[in-house]
Amino acid sequence: MTATGQSRQDDRARFEALYVENYGSIYSYVARRASPGGASDVTDIVAEVFTVAWRRRSDLRPAAEDRLWLFGVARRCVLAHYRRTGRTRQLVDRLISTHSRDAVSDSTGGFSDSRVSAALERLRPSDREVLLLALWDELNHADIASILHCST
Repeated sequence: MTATGQSRQDDRARFEALYVENYGSIYSYVARRASPGGASDVTDIVAEVFTVAWRRRSDLRPAAEDRLWLFGVARRCVLAHYRRTGRTRQLVDRLISTHSRDAVSDSTGGFSDSRVSAALERLRPSDREVLLLALWDELNHADIASILHCST
């Protein structure tokens, strides 16, 4: 096999591993942020994330940074989706009403949905994003800063 053929095989194998290891996390991330269009919007956005990863597979970072890079791509794809659909407000409402019940009952030890939802609603969108990445996606401060392109 030629060096180019081996390189293509290596790229494909690395992409497949990236996909298998991260699909669930990326799907969950997008599902909590996608418009009320439902599962088809989530599936489309996740497909877009992995399409970007496939196209840029030769530019992938060291394996330890792949997951964070994918979250960054997912974030940009979701933001592009917001712009295309004009449903940012509906996304926030769905995020709070649909997903807070399960996440809150698992992680807050008794806070009511309405109190948590009201608190989330009062936050600036950027602060809300930091909080959701930390609590629901269980990312540390450095990882969140990397995804959001800001300092810790």
